Amino acid sequence: MSKLIDQMMTLVAPNAPQYHRMPKTSRIVKTVSPGTKKQSAPSEQVRGLEARVRKLEAQLKSANNELNKKKATSAALLAQANAMKNALKVVDPGSRLLGPTKEVWRSGVLAGQPKTGLRLIWERAFDATAKELGVENPLSMRQT
Repeated sequence: MSKLIDQMMTLVAPNAPQYHRMPKTSRIVKTVSPGTKKQSAPSEQVRGLEARVRKLEAQLKSANNELNKKKATSAALLAQANAMKNALKVVDPGSRLLGPTKEVWRSGVLAGQPKTGLRLIWERAFDATAKELGVENPLSMRQT
């Protein structure tokens, strides 16, 4: 994360001294090359940028936590769906959900093979949700 901060500081104030977070503290210290005079306290602009960086770091951490939660939920739902699919194979092996449809895979290792009823349900739900989220062409986001 400190590399990101350094890059942001370089973009905003390329000639300004670099500031770094010390490990295990939130204190900001100025890096001064040997033989140079220490400069005055950070300017208001630098303090504002530091505050902005802290806010962005908190937002990034929150977004990462949310993404990890969604990944875990996705994995749990997949395991649940696979268990239900396996149970359906035992209870109703001829189910239309498990059987082939008229639609076929257009790419990937299954190209040319018929899609199952369960796959079509998944695709419709995926496309509808992607469109609700503002994706113009959900097909571009998923394997066909």
